[in-house]
Amino acid sequence: MMIVEMSVMESQDKPKNKSQDVFKLTGASDQPVESEVGEIRNEIARVAEKFKDPLFIAGLMYKVTTERENMNRILGNINAKLDLLAERLAKVEAAGGRPAPRPPTILPEIDMKIMDFIEETGGADAEQVREKFKYKGKNAASSRLSRLHSMGLLQKSQAGKKVVYISKNDH
Repeated sequence: MMIVEMSVMESQDKPKNKSQDVFKLTGASDQPVESEVGEIRNEIARVAEKFKDPLFIAGLMYKVTTERENMNRILGNINAKLDLLAERLAKVEAAGGRPAPRPPTILPEIDMKIMDFIEETGGADAEQVREKFKYKGKNAASSRLSRLHSMGLLQKSQAGKKVVYISKNDH
């Protein structure tokens, strides 16, 4: 660990400019570390020399310009996405805060009949649909009911081992 101590000379010994204030660097063993100070000074001198080279400055300017172009491109993409979101929000707000309604779903005739049956009875399970529509097995009726549920037309609720489907009255 390096400890930095600054000692300012008395007014009669004071240097003519502030950059000549005396710094005493000591290590853990309180030995002067002049070699480290010399290395740091040499590194600063090398960097300062690079800034005198017009090619180095041109390279830096090119890099800054390239980074600025990339940043402008990224900000342009962000602005475009924000504009799209603003348009969507305006449409939702114009619709009274609700998303636009879905277009009416066109169903096969058998599905329409199943929907009517469920509305008449207040709900039905696969076995009831199988009996009413003369399916050979429960799988076909269950498949039809599951499809209507996945389309968002029926609600599904568990009643013991039976799954009962109830109409949402959306069709």
